[in-house]
Amino acid sequence: MRMLAWVAVWALWTTPTALAWTDAQVQTARVRVEVDPQALATVRVELRVEVRAGWLEGLEVAGFDDALRLDDDSVRFEGTDEEGSFHPRVRRRDDGRIQFRFERRHAPRRGAYRVLFSYVSDLTSVLRPVAEDESHLHVEWTLPGWRSGLDGVEIALVLPGDAMFGADESERATVQRDRTTIGEQSRLAWRRAHLPRTLPWRVTAEVSRSAM
Repeated sequence: MRMLAWVAVWALWTTPTALAWTDAQVQTARVRVEVDPQALATVRVELRVEVRAGWLEGLEVAGFDDALRLDDDSVRFEGTDEEGSFHPRVRRRDDGRIQFRFERRHAPRRGAYRVLFSYVSDLTSVLRPVAEDESHLHVEWTLPGWRSGLDGVEIALVLPGDAMFGADESERATVQRDRTTIGEQSRLAWRRAHLPRTLPWRVTAEVSRSAM
């Protein structure tokens, strides 16, 4: 079951006299999901986080694929201005939660930051035949809901073969869609100006069975 994603200070990892306080919020998310013919997905996530007060002791992201395999070398925590790079300790829990922890001396202070990480996940469980069309498979991916609304959210699916947007997707005015072909792959992109708080966002596609 998917969970909400959130930013949280880790009080349990500090002594009572050293508890940190911070006012921080994830503002936007951009995700690129590259799916290979075996239905293995490489998911690249970019979050923009604003620290409005205090210092960020820890950040925890939840709600992505439970069985994800995190690429530790892909983790980046960077200031968007001249704040430089930070090097958190990273831990992936068995339930898929990803935790970042900072030493106080080197923790992000007030400012805007980019958090980047990649992981691999198996999408076999979300593949199913398209109704009345045995030649195509239905693929879906879901961005978890967040405790605060996000602005400028983007999701891109890169799929093998001549993939199309899912037939079950409505043409909502709040969502911009774009399809491009890259060699023998299709790139389907979605963008929405605002994603309301706690609302997961599911995108779907149809891909040729022969390509998978």
